[in-house]
Amino acid sequence: MSKFLREVQLAAREAPRVYFAPLVGAAKEMQRQVRLMSAARRLPTHPNQTRKNVTHSHG
Repeated sequence: MSKFLREVQLAAREAPRVYFAPLVGAAKEMQRQVRLMSAARRLPTHPNQTRKNVTHSHG
């Protein structure tokens, strides 16, 4: 088989990966964001358990 035909076959095999790579990447990032949001919802809601109280009194 000529080198040209081998290159054409290689390109044909890789074309779907190249075409769908942005879609796969976007889907993986969306899944990651959903996991992060779910984890954030499971944090304790009481201010003393999570963060310092950020209310300031000016007076």
